[in-house]
Amino acid sequence: MSIFGDNLFRAGQTGRDLRTYFQNMILPRVTSDVEKIKAVQFENETDEDLAAPIAKRHAVKPLALKLDQSKATVVPTTIVSRNEFGETFAGDGFMVRKIIPFEGDAELFRRESSTTGSGGYPKGEVSGAKVTVGMDVPQAQTDAAERHISGTIENIQQHAQWQSSEIAAFNQSLPGQVQARVAARRAALSQADDLAKRLSGN
Repeated sequence: MSIFGDNLFRAGQTGRDLRTYFQNMILPRVTSDVEKIKAVQFENETDEDLAAPIAKRHAVKPLALKLDQSKATVVPTTIVSRNEFGETFAGDGFMVRKIIPFEGDAELFRRESSTTGSGGYPKGEVSGAKVTVGMDVPQAQTDAAERHISGTIENIQQHAQWQSSEIAAFNQSLPGQVQARVAARRAALSQADDLAKRLSGN
């Protein structure tokens, strides 16, 4: 028997946690949008008004599995096993997979929450907006594949729940972070305009 996929939600290296996801992926996009605000927009709108749509656009959506839209595939295959003496032998088996659509940024499957439990990391493969989990099993052990898939789904949902509290805190702080950047943008444009006026005609 072999489990399909790689570890999900595992940072694996420094800089792959949720905090760096917010700092290195989301906030730079926020800054880029703020820098696109033109001077004329500041004449008619407050910092709060300008910040609100940017904060809404970049709020992080937690992962959520669409289990009601999932599909299963079972394909006959040859399973290579090893006995207690180290001898290998081949037998009939199945490649059992469950393909589950999800909502949220796929990058979150590669980010580790600061909260972790003792259940380990679920294994699977993410492609587009779908995550696939499964197992290759001998024909006589299909129940093992069912248990594995069920347990993996529960594990994914647990990790997503751990992430959701950090995501909620970040989203709550986002309007203030955006507004601070908008205020800085307003001040910079005003300073630039003042300098241009002083230098004009001299």
